[in-house]
Amino acid sequence: MMPFFLHTDIIEDLYSPRTAAMDFVSELVRKRGKGNLQKFIQFIVEIFMRYNEASIEVKPYRQKDGALLAIGTLCDRLKQTDPYKAELERMLVQHVFPEFSSHVGHLRAKAAWVAGQYAHITFSDQDNFRKAMHCVISGLRDPELPVRVDSVFALRSFVEACKDLDEIRPILPQLLDEFFKLMGEVENEDLVFTLETIVDRFGEEMAPYALGLCQSLAAAFWRCMASSEADDEVEDSGALAAVGCLRALSTILESISSLPHLFIQIEPTLLPILRRMLTSDGQDVYEEVLEIVSYLTFYSPTISLDMWSLWPLMMEALNDWAIDFFENILVPLDNYISRGTEHFVTCKDPDYQQSLWKGLSSVMTDQNMEDSDIVPAPKLIEVFFQNCKGQVDHWVEPYLRLTIDRLRRAEKPYLKSLLVQVIANVFYYNPSLTLAMLHKLGVATEIFNLWFVMLQQVKKSGKRV
Repeated sequence: MMPFFLHTDIIEDLYSPRTAAMDFVSELVRKRGKGNLQKFIQFIVEIFMRYNEASIEVKPYRQKDGALLAIGTLCDRLKQTDPYKAELERMLVQHVFPEFSSHVGHLRAKAAWVAGQYAHITFSDQDNFRKAMHCVISGLRDPELPVRVDSVFALRSFVEACKDLDEIRPILPQLLDEFFKLMGEVENEDLVFTLETIVDRFGEEMAPYALGLCQSLAAAFWRCMASSEADDEVEDSGALAAVGCLRALSTILESISSLPHLFIQIEPTLLPILRRMLTSDGQDVYEEVLEIVSYLTFYSPTISLDMWSLWPLMMEALNDWAIDFFENILVPLDNYISRGTEHFVTCKDPDYQQSLWKGLSSVMTDQNMEDSDIVPAPKLIEVFFQNCKGQVDHWVEPYLRLTIDRLRRAEKPYLKSLLVQVIANVFYYNPSLTLAMLHKLGVATEIFNLWFVMLQQVKKSGKRV
């Protein structure tokens, strides 16, 4: 069964009376608050009082829903304005918290949403904060899906505001179980954002759940992609939720960065996503995908052959359409060369050295490339010679020629400095071979003169360039 897709459509919002009412209230108190805020709050209080006094058969449930929506909408203004800011906790206890147990689903949902809006206020009685947070957590198991979704939205604020994580720690496994269930029912970016917040707050404590979380997020990612491809109307929302899944995956990988053995377990779950999204199919999420590749190639105990299979995809993209992501591609390529040097140097099928040369020479000889576009190229050449000392003598001449040619055309001081640093790194790699090659090319005097001139240059501030 396909999961229910929850999203906010901007066009639909333009015609939504609820959105129009929220915008009107916000503008009213922003531009004419002095004369109208007190009247409007009195109007809301009257609705609350009528609701409390009415019998259950005739309670104005829709009016109470609207009043709660207004209170949530005015959250930022009320938190800053006397005398209301001193009364917020009492208002929540009297008029919002009781609706957590309402028999009307939309009021339970609205209570969760409003509670989330005010989670960051200073509670004089921490029991009130705890009660609200646990009611929101209970809302994750509500029979009504909208209540579960609004509870997820609110939970993010409570996790952020919670001063004592021991309030959540004992129920963390059950909480994550509810997340796993909900992720199978609905694709919604708020769900992923809340999960990110939980992972961020608990850090390494998430280790026992990391594999399960990554599997659930990967499954959610594929559902988002399927929804986007199947229905044009949810394409943008599907892409947004997919980005959220990838960001959450990165957050999890960062939280377990000191536990490299976990990366071995997680890698097979993520590889299919990486293989698909490192092609042109992944242009909208390329930055997020490259970040995941960077984590896996940096923190894993070793770089697996499966991960090496991603190198050609990145180089192909760089040579074709991904030049705007060159700075992002630099990071995993650096990891491959510096952490997998032996495989990089010895493997001939594919030939990674030749692949690197093809990509870098293409970029650095392109007459249409601005100086700022090619900055990662000299950085990668430096990585190459720093890590492959004594093993790549045959590349000294080609890279020197390439670097010197681009140095002559360089205009920006930063790029010039990087290109001279490449020559310095080749000297470090093999001084005698490099000097002999500069003489062979007839550029030794030119390069050293430029080098020494640059050493003497200072900025207007007096600092060296």
